Amino acid sequence: MNETIKNRLIELLNPSVDNAADLEQKFNEIARLLLLQCEIAIGNDIRYSIEEIEFYYFKNGCLDGPIYNCSYPRNRKACDFFWHYSGIDICFESTEDSFGGVLIRALRKIEKIDGVKTDVLIGGPMRCALDLTNTCFSTGNQLGLVFKEEPRKAEIHNTIRQGIKADYNVDKGELIPIVQYCYYIPQPNADWKRKRKAFVFSSIPNESKERKRFEMKYNVVDYYNDNPEDRIKNLKQKLNIE
Repeated sequence: MNETIKNRLIELLNPSVDNAADLEQKFNEIARLLLLQCEIAIGNDIRYSIEEIEFYYFKNGCLDGPIYNCSYPRNRKACDFFWHYSGIDICFESTEDSFGGVLIRALRKIEKIDGVKTDVLIGGPMRCALDLTNTCFSTGNQLGLVFKEEPRKAEIHNTIRQGIKADYNVDKGELIPIVQYCYYIPQPNADWKRKRKAFVFSSIPNESKERKRFEMKYNVVDYYNDNPEDRIKNLKQKLNIE
């Protein structure tokens, strides 16, 4: 059964489509498999459930307008992982004329440490990519997709992608979603408001011109909200739309 799910996902990630309606149907089914019946595994004790994804796909000559012109070219097989400037993708089958990926925007890390199970939500594509990469390095294990016979019981919602202007239009002061290629599982009890800390260093005058000493001058903490349920509301505020 697990192999059947995997083969179906690979088939879907090799879409023979030339119109948006057929592509969106593929997106819907891929989203159900990834969010409900797929996990990312690193070793035996670490699992990541996938909580939020965004779709990016380009096909020269038919799916190549503004909505599709935001996918990084790559040379990958279906289901391969691909790191890029914005995070990490689960890939579509790529050719010279068609390529794309499913950007991982949120994960729930489930880990056993000394027999104790921890469960942490990781919001944001770069945070997901960094946590996956660092965990691989620290454990010496590679990451891979694993498939569950029984789907998790959860609702899937969708919204506009983060920062993609082609996903919406503004008409007479009203924001109109054009495509909603972000799929996610709502997290009603989770804190999507993440804290980020940065340290600022300053140089200390030194008698030696060859070497400078540095000291931590102060630290900076800022917050941001990455909850996809707030994406349209936050965008309206940014655009000063009621």
